[in-house]
Amino acid sequence: QLVTRAARLGVIDCQFNLGALYEDGVGMARSPAEAAFWYGVAARSGDRDSQAKLADLEAQLSPADRDAVRRRVQAFRPETGNPRANGEFGRLSWTAS
Repeated sequence: QLVTRAARLGVIDCQFNLGALYEDGVGMARSPAEAAFWYGVAARSGDRDSQAKLADLEAQLSPADRDAVRRRVQAFRPETGNPRANGEFGRLSWTAS
């Protein structure tokens, strides 16, 4: 679940890893189309390993599945996280004691 959440938030390494989990069926049902989706999302951000994996998987998909994956990849937008979780607390007044 943590890898999925991070992938949805736009963490490229997690997008690649989620693709690998779907490709191999580790912890979830094996799904070449879902693997291709996550590899495609990471590849769109420039991840070269994902680009290679995506090319391999697309060759295995039917034309309809390949087109559906490509549409999903183009439509993907990372979810926004909570800025406070990343230490963005706004302006703080610091005083020496």
